[in-house]
Amino acid sequence: MDRETASETARSALEREGFKNTDETFALSSVDAVTRWVVSRALETQTKRTFPDTAISKAVTVSDLLDLAEEAG
Repeated sequence: MDRETASETARSALEREGFKNTDETFALSSVDAVTRWVVSRALETQTKRTFPDTAISKAVTVSDLLDLAEEAG
């Protein structure tokens, strides 16, 4: 999956959770654990891969989750 597609997937997931105007620098500390997993799951669905839970937990920004998507896809 290219980064632009992954980024749009993450933005859409965050928007559905009520977070508008997000980008790769969006801090995941701004969201609860459920929202973090919603974004991760959206990216997993797009890449048809499962990310390690530890990597998802350690992600600081959306960019970190996008890196996981790039590695997977």
